[in-house]
Order: sequence, then structure tokens, then C-alpha cells
Amino acid sequence: MPSANTHVPVEVAIREARDWCESALFQGARLAELLDNQVAFDHANAMAAEWRALRAANVLPGGGRVEVLDSYFFLAALRQLLVWVARIKRRGNKPGKELARTLKEFAASVPAEKELRRLLDHDYKIGGWDLPELNLTEPGGGMALKAAKGRDYLMPGNVNLPASMAALKKLAAALPALQAPRP
Repeated sequence: MPSANTHVPVEVAIREARDWCESALFQGARLAELLDNQVAFDHANAMAAEWRALRAANVLPGGGRVEVLDSYFFLAALRQLLVWVARIKRRGNKPGKELARTLKEFAASVPAEKELRRLLDHDYKIGGWDLPELNLTEPGGGMALKAAKGRDYLMPGNVNLPASMAALKKLAAALPALQAPRP
């Protein structure tokens, strides 16, 4: 990525913003599905094969949790998107009224780029609810799942996964208008 002071043509900034918006949507959907499946897992009635399948989908070969990896990549995509959105508005570029509002709503739905950079360097793990401990050897560990499907998964920096996804979808729908051929 060029340094912040390097001039980048607006067409490049728009293309990069679209790429990172799609990347964030992809990663956020993957993360939401992973978390919803963990929460919906009926551990009390699960058979050994179900536990093995859940572990295979949610635990890395060395024991690391997949949601940690997916959370990191989601926040990284949001950060890159903010960097390129800021470049769209630079040097006198004036997006239309509707797009300007959409850009502003998106930026308000996530932490600032500097805050996301700090989170990525220090604290990007999802937390705030009980998910099944997937490294148990026995399925009947007596765990209590307090989360509910569709819960607003909160990440560090108060990144609300469903709210961020809604803002990303709106932005993804608005960005192509910027790439329309100019007369």
C-alpha cells in the first residue's frame, strides 16, 4: 500500500475500497456463521462424531481457535477499507450526497483506522459470551451456553459484527456508482 502522502488516482482508491469491502463482507459472514454454529451446537445431546466435526471446523491443528484468526482478518479488512475510503475523499474528490452519507455511516459504525491498527497489534479476540470449550475430550462437560443465535457479537473496540456487516452491505451497494464511466 502506498504511503499516506503518495498521490493515488481516485480510480485506484475506488477499486481498492471495493476489494476490501468485499473482503470484509466475506470474512464477516464467515465469522458470523462460525459463531452462530458454535452457539447453536447442542453439546448436551451431541454424539462423538458431532464433537469431532465441530472441532475440525473450529479448532486449528495446533489447538488455536478459528474465530481468533477470523476476527483478526475481519478487523484487518475493515482497517484497509477505511484507509482506501479516506483516499476516495482526498484531493477535492466529492462523492455524491448519497454516497457521502453512506461513507459517513460506515465510518461511524467502526472504530477509526488508528484504533483498528491498535486493536490488531494488541487485542483482536472476540469475547463477551460463553462459547463451548472445544478442546474437551468428553462431550458432556457440563458447560453453559449463555449466548443466543443472532446475538450482537461484540469485538474489542466495540465493533458490533452484525451492525458492521449491515454498514458494509450498504457501502458495497454504493461503491459501484463511483466506478461508472464518466462522460
